[in-house]
Amino acid sequence: MSSGRDATVLLVENDLDSAANMSRQLEQLGRSVFGKPVIVHHCRTVNEAATLAALAPALALAPALVLLDLHAADSDGLQGLMRLRSIFGAPIIVMSRTTDPQLAARAIRAGAQDFLTKPVSVDADMGRAVAMAVERDRIDREQQARLHDAQRSAEAREHAVRVVSHDLQNPLNTLRLCTSALRDRSQPAPAQAPDLIDVIEQSVEWMRQLTTDLLDRTSLDAGMLVLRPEWTNIEALLLHIDTILAASAHEHGVSLVIECAGALPPLEVDPRRLRQVLSNLVGNAIAFTPRGGQVVLSAALAVRATQASNRDSVHETVSRHGVRFTVTDTGPGIPVAELARLFDWSWRLPRRGNAGWGMGLAIAKGLVEAHGSALHVSSVEGAGTTFSFVLPRRSRLIMPRPALSHMQESS
Repeated sequence: MSSGRDATVLLVENDLDSAANMSRQLEQLGRSVFGKPVIVHHCRTVNEAATLAALAPALALAPALVLLDLHAADSDGLQGLMRLRSIFGAPIIVMSRTTDPQLAARAIRAGAQDFLTKPVSVDADMGRAVAMAVERDRIDREQQARLHDAQRSAEAREHAVRVVSHDLQNPLNTLRLCTSALRDRSQPAPAQAPDLIDVIEQSVEWMRQLTTDLLDRTSLDAGMLVLRPEWTNIEALLLHIDTILAASAHEHGVSLVIECAGALPPLEVDPRRLRQVLSNLVGNAIAFTPRGGQVVLSAALAVRATQASNRDSVHETVSRHGVRFTVTDTGPGIPVAELARLFDWSWRLPRRGNAGWGMGLAIAKGLVEAHGSALHVSSVEGAGTTFSFVLPRRSRLIMPRPALSHMQESS
C-alpha cells in the first residue's frame, strides 16, 4: 500500500521478466516524475487488478499511474483498458508489441493517456510517457473541474431566474388589479384611489428589489461586483438605516432600536453596499418578528479575548481596527436543520411561504465577503436570531479584475 510519502503505480503485465524490468525502471523514475518514491504493485491480469482493488479499496483511489499490457492474458484488448479505467481514478498508459497506429488511436479514444510499443526503453520512452501521462491527467482534471463549476453556476443562475420570475408574478398581479380598478370608467373615481396608488408604489418597489437582487447575484457569481470604497461615517449610516426602515417596523408593530456604542472610527467601505447589507438584515428581521417584538441594530468597536501572561484571567481587548455590526431579533428563530442552508440563493423557511426567500441573505453574505469579512448567524428556536460581522477600519476589498473595472455596477 502507498502512503502520503509514496506514489503508487499499478502495473498489469503477464510477462514476469518484463514486469520486473519495468518495476525497476518505474522505481528509478521516482522523484524525477512524482516528487516522491514510487511503490509498484504488479498484477498479471486485469481480473487480478480488479480483485486487488476490491480487497484493498484504498488502492482504487491511490494510484498515480496505471500501466497496462493490452495483450495480458484476460485483458481482451481495449475492454481491459475500459474496465481498469472504470475502477481506478488514475491516468493509464497502454503497452503493446503491435505497432498498429489504428490500435493506438482507438486506445487513446478509449481513455488511455499514451501508447507505448514494447519493449519499452528505460531512459527514453518510459520516462517521457510517464511524465506526459501524469501532466495530461492533471490538465484533464482541471478542465473537468472548470466545466463542472461552470455547469453548476449556469444551473444556479437558471434557478435564480426561475425563482425571480415566479416571485414577480405577485406584484405584477397586484399592479394589474389596481390599474384595472383605476381605469374602470363605468364606475366613479374610487374613493380608495390613494390607497391603490400606495399599493402600486409598493409593488413597483418590490419588483425593483427582486430585479436588483438578481443582478447583484449575477455579479457576485461572475466575480464582477464593483465596490466603490470611501471613508464612511458609521453613525450617519446607521441613522440612514433607521430613517428608511422605521416606517416598515411601525407597520409590522415591531420596535426598531439602533445602538451605537460610543464614538466609532470611520471605515473605508462601499457605503451603499454596507447600507444594502444592513437594510437587508434588518428588513428580514422585521418581517419575521411578531408584533410587539424588537429588532436591534448595533455597532460597536470589535473586541477580542486575550490571555494575561501573569495570571489565568481572560480580558477583552478593544481592537483598534474594526467595528462589529449585529442585527438581533426576538422572532421565532431558525430550525437547526435549516441553518446550513440559510445562505442558499433560493432558501425559504419552512411553513413561511415566500417570506423566507433567501436571495437577499445570500447577497448580504456575498457583499460582506467582498469586503474581506464573513457573515455569521446564530439562532435559537423560539428565542430569535442574530447576524453579525466585523469590518476592519481599512477593509480588504475584493475588487474586480482590471479588465472588468470599466463595467457599471450591477444595480
